Amino acid sequence: MEEDRKMDPLTKLNNRLAMQLWLDNVKSMHYQFSVMALDVDHFKLINDEFGHAVGDEVLRALAGVMKKNARSHDFVCRSGGEEFLIFMPFVDANRAFSIAERLRIAISEHAMPLSRPVTVSIGIACWPAHSKSIDETLKMADQALYQAKHKGRNQTCQAKLTPHAANHDVARHAV
Repeated sequence: MEEDRKMDPLTKLNNRLAMQLWLDNVKSMHYQFSVMALDVDHFKLINDEFGHAVGDEVLRALAGVMKKNARSHDFVCRSGGEEFLIFMPFVDANRAFSIAERLRIAISEHAMPLSRPVTVSIGIACWPAHSKSIDETLKMADQALYQAKHKGRNQTCQAKLTPHAANHDVARHAV
């Protein structure tokens, strides 16, 4: 019963409650992670053209592709609607980008319950490299996601380094 509270009923992925508990643990352990924010491109059109039942099938199929491509210790969750987050412990920005690109391509090539491919846009940010605050890191991943959508969708964008991040990198290399 307790586990049901932490699971999205449609996709069987972790939900926002499970995400908050996971992030609380990350804060106490102080280990770095990268986060991918994913959003299904033109999902409203999918629902409008094919119906909500097909839209739900698409979300379940996407969840399956994400689970299949995630490492065992990655944390995959549905954060709302057609939005997902994947937290990758101990993954730096460069590696996160290549992982995100592989996932984006895997999703676009996956046979979906539609007559056309489904694509996603992805934004990436890293903690603590991009921000001291985990909440700010999540916002930066979301901003990078919307940058990917603005640039034409079906692509991956990475958060920009902040002055904190540049100082963090300089301090790390100086030690």
